[in-house]
Amino acid sequence: MNAGGRWQDNAVVVDNGVITSGNPDDLGTFAVKIIEQVAKSLQALSAA
Repeated sequence: MNAGGRWQDNAVVVDNGVITSGNPDDLGTFAVKIIEQVAKSLQALSAA
């Protein structure tokens, strides 16, 4: 049962600000995505 969620077979998924990965092998991709999202947030804050 997935409690109404949608499962994606991706190394990293970003959904409404939540960043998740499937397993420890995805750590590198996960770290890069966190950096990208933080940079994106900082750009949005500086533009405001």
